[in-house]
Parts: sequence; structure tokens; C-alpha cells
Amino acid sequence: DALLFNGALMPRNMHVLSDPYSLDFTLANDTIAFTNSRVEFDNFKFYGADENPLALNGYVDFSDFEELFLSLSLRGSNFKIVESQRSSNKVLFGDMYGDFFARVIGSTSDLTVRGLVRVLPTTNITYIMTETPLYQGDRLEDIVTFVDFSAPPPPRDEMLKKTFMGIDMNMSLSIEDGAKLNCEFSADKQSYINVQGGGSVTMLYTPEGVINLQGRYTINEGEMKYTLPIIPLKTFTIHNGSYIEFTGNPTNPVLNVAATERVRAAVGQSDGSSRSVAFDTGLKITNSLDNMGLMFTIEAPEDQAVQNELAACSAEEKNKLAVAMLATGMYLSGSNSKGFTAGNALNNFLQNEINNIAGRAFSTMVDVNVGMEQTTRDDGTSRTDYSFKFSRRFFSDRLNVVIGGKVSA
Repeated sequence: DALLFNGALMPRNMHVLSDPYSLDFTLANDTIAFTNSRVEFDNFKFYGADENPLALNGYVDFSDFEELFLSLSLRGSNFKIVESQRSSNKVLFGDMYGDFFARVIGSTSDLTVRGLVRVLPTTNITYIMTETPLYQGDRLEDIVTFVDFSAPPPPRDEMLKKTFMGIDMNMSLSIEDGAKLNCEFSADKQSYINVQGGGSVTMLYTPEGVINLQGRYTINEGEMKYTLPIIPLKTFTIHNGSYIEFTGNPTNPVLNVAATERVRAAVGQSDGSSRSVAFDTGLKITNSLDNMGLMFTIEAPEDQAVQNELAACSAEEKNKLAVAMLATGMYLSGSNSKGFTAGNALNNFLQNEINNIAGRAFSTMVDVNVGMEQTTRDDGTSRTDYSFKFSRRFFSDRLNVVIGGKVSA
């Protein structure tokens, strides 16, 4: 009726492992004492991938099995959570550092949790989406509903008992500027998103089982490579200031993300010649995730004449021009006599294929970008320019080296 526990637990080479998420925590070989059904933790240490530990302090009182009582704190600074190379059985790899503080107090039926996790700038972590489930909404679900009016409603006390979880949690997540977060969408590593930014998010978990998420993550720089319907694989640069904001429901954040790609296309002039114009084409995502707004954008920041022409277009016309530019690499405006030519189409096709092959060949070493541009000289002859760029990051992405140039045929 009243079991009493005394003794000790002596860990020897104990680990807490999660191979897919590259977690390997080592427990210190310190004695854990049990005194009158109460276990005490006095600076008990967990080690990650380096020598900086997480320290556990407090106690767990299990003298009453019906209701255990806990008073624990966990603290760590510059703790290396993950250190792992890519492998076939991992969905998370890279380097991840964090500061941690958490406090748990109360009984198993009335528990209070408070904490802070800070992701440090030295973090460079990659998550691989092994599954991208497709969602199909059932629009007929609520048209007809059958109700048994003879069945009494459940008592209110029973409803509350089912939803009451007994946990009052307030956890804050802070991501420091400089932390690099990556996500791969495909097994061939050709579709991905890489971002650097900062922000903070607070998660509230009420005793009734309701999760509330508040906060914003702002992107300072980033890159997205993805295939859209009818649009080949493109590399978009995410604009500084794009953000994801949580306003309550964790599954329905507000999005404000703009991304563009620099494309050069031939634009005809009044005398029949053509000039090469740089366009920034891309997309802008707005509104909440459940009611997402998608708009394609196109600008010519370095050519005032074409920019004025785009400014005079309606939103629908600009949307069509942007989609055509992303799909074909050509400026298909009605006023552009040099819009669609077989030479331009072939050059754009070759450029996409060269970039795809080069990207796969050098995917483990450097980022490669190759371009082709055809220019009409004043005497009416044409010239093809080939551009190239190689880039690679060193010292945990603190140094980025870019080498590039242009060769004229």
C-alpha cells in the first residue's frame, strides 16, 4: 500500500539516440540517488556533440503513484544539438547550436512548463522532406449531416474531462540572425529552400489542450529552387524582409514572401535592332496559408523604357508577361518584335539544360550557374556571350567565395 524506494542508479555509457534526427545525447556517469521514493538531480549532465553540457537540477517525488510531483530545471549554453553528415537514413543533418532554459514544476495532473530555446548564428541545419503529401479537400463533407436527436448530449463535466490535459506550457523559440535553415523537397536535391534570418515565436499550450503560436520569422536572405506547373526548374532569390507570421493557429500562418530571378531577354527597338534587357521575374505569396494569394511579378529595373511600358500594363497583363518570361525566358509583349525567335528559344532551352547538368555534377562541391546571351551588333550581325559563376561557402558559411566571368564568341 505504501511502497518505499531507496537506492541508486549508476549510468554507464548511456545514450539517448534518434538516428533519423541525428541526435545522440550522452548521460554523465554520475550516480542518481533514490531517497524515500524521491530522486534528486544535482547538476546531472547530458552531453551532445561537444563538451558543452545540459545540466539537470531538481527532483521527482514518486511516493504517491497516483500523482507524481516534479520540480526540475534544465539549462545549457552553446549546446551542440546536432553534428552530422548527410546519409541515406537521416532526415536532419548539419550543425545546430542552441541556448536552453526550461523549468517544470507541479504534479502530473497540474503541470507548469516554462522555457526558452535560442538557435545560435553558428547553426547550419538541413531538413529533408521524405514525403510531401497532397491534400484534396472534400467539399461534399458538410452538405448533408445526419443527427440523432434522441441521443442526449454528453454531460459538460465529461466533455471538460476529455479535453483537460493538465499542462500549462509557455515556450519561446528565438532564432538569431545568421542561423542558416535549409529544406530539401526532392531526393535529387534539385528542389530546395535555404534561408537566413531571425525572429522569435512563443508557443502557449493551455490545460484545455489548445495550442497557440505567436511571433514572426523574418528572412534576411534566401534562395528557393522549385518547379512550378509549366515553368521549368528555376532558382529564385528571396527578398530581404519576407516573413512568416504566426497569429494563433500554428497550421495557418500569414505569409509575405517575394522571390525573383534575374533573366535577360531581347527587346526590339524602332530601327529594327534589338537590345538585351535584364528582367526581375518571380512570384509573391501573401495572405494566410489556408487562403494563400499567389501573384507573378516582372520588373525591368535597369531599363527605364521597358519599365514604363510594364507600369502601364494592368495587373493581369503583367501576370501573363511574368509567367511567359519564366516559362520561355522571352519577353512576349505585343510591342516586342524580337520576342519569340527560334534562336532565343534554343538559347534558353540550352541554358536551362546546362545549368541542370552542371548543378547535378557539382552539387556536393560548389554552386554553378551558366548563362547564354545573344546580342545584335550595330552592323546587324549577332554575337553570343557565355557567362559563368562558381560559388562556395567556407568556415561554417562565414565566408562566401564567388568567381565568375563572361566569354564573348
